[in-house]
Amino acid sequence: MARQMETSERPKRPELATNYYSNNKKQVNEGLKTVMKNLGYVFKSESEEYGEALFVSSAFSVTSRIFMWNPRETSIDLFIVCKKLIPFGQNIKEVSTIYSELKKILNFKGVSLHING
Repeated sequence: MARQMETSERPKRPELATNYYSNNKKQVNEGLKTVMKNLGYVFKSESEEYGEALFVSSAFSVTSRIFMWNPRETSIDLFIVCKKLIPFGQNIKEVSTIYSELKKILNFKGVSLHING
């Protein structure tokens, strides 16, 4: 298994599909920060211009990219690196955990909605 994984519109595995929410960018950003903090991550930096943020924990490093398609449709992609030499699929499980927690506090809309966009 790879030490790093990235979500996308056309993932190789369904768990790695871009997630979309019926929230604006600010709400999604605040929700993501809350989820990451609750999961034990430390917020390190943010580029508002690119919609990216970096979070780290003892086991993972996660870079998020938030993109607002319109005022009520925002997507989140994650790039996750497992700090262990052999991750045994832990990075995919962590992506699933983050997305699952986000679905509890944001208005989940679907996955891979802009494959042709």
